[in-house]
Amino acid sequence: MTLPALREREDLSWVVSQLLEKRPFSNGAARGIAPSAPGVLAAYFWPGNIRELVNVIDFACAVAGEPEIGMSDLPDQVFSRPVVKDAEGDFRPSQHLTGEDAALREDSRRMGWNVSATARILGIDRTTMHRRIRRLGVTLPPRANWLPRHTCGA
Repeated sequence: MTLPALREREDLSWVVSQLLEKRPFSNGAARGIAPSAPGVLAAYFWPGNIRELVNVIDFACAVAGEPEIGMSDLPDQVFSRPVVKDAEGDFRPSQHLTGEDAALREDSRRMGWNVSATARILGIDRTTMHRRIRRLGVTLPPRANWLPRHTCGA
């Protein structure tokens, strides 16, 4: 018997609902999932297959303050590059930049690849900026290509 990889299953929403039934909210109510979250889960590559999905659901249940799991409750790893089907019909993570990737890279380039400065102009914390860089898979150029830092009083 051959089981398809999680990324190839068309009943992922059903699998998620079955996992959520086993993890009720603190008041005993059944957990649900926000309408936007299943699309994110379906687009993820799932290299760890079902065990990774169980870990993602457990994480989301642990951090969710509401009975419904939203996108903000999902771990950063599921926001990595989406899945694409190659010419042979195999699924693999996409290597193309999305709009958010490109915008973050452009803002970083404009700020001389300074993460703190880029975070300031975006109005987010530096640690959030680092999480976004990891989540989106944005690669920073080698330090030799960065703009020189400005010196005070020079």
